[in-house]
Amino acid sequence: MRPAETVPDVRWIADATADGRILVGADRFILRNPLERHAIRRAGARYIVFGTNDMRMVRMIELFEANLPLIRAPAGRPGPWAYRGAQHSLDRLVLNCHDI
Repeated sequence: MRPAETVPDVRWIADATADGRILVGADRFILRNPLERHAIRRAGARYIVFGTNDMRMVRMIELFEANLPLIRAPAGRPGPWAYRGAQHSLDRLVLNCHDI
């Protein structure tokens, strides 16, 4: 098995979405990359993003738990969608792919 960091984002997005998973990560910059936004849209992915790549796992879990009541609502809807989780809020992000 390869370390997660070596798997291209477009690959794990497609694979995890095909498994029916909601994607949870700390890489909000993925949404600035047109190819990765397109991969989210093409796969119909559902993506919750917290903070940045340097966020500690413990903090991400705390934010996830704090937002769990808010996450439940979109979790039942089909993708593609992306939300940014912060302390006690969940904000919908735009998956604009016009720059591809």
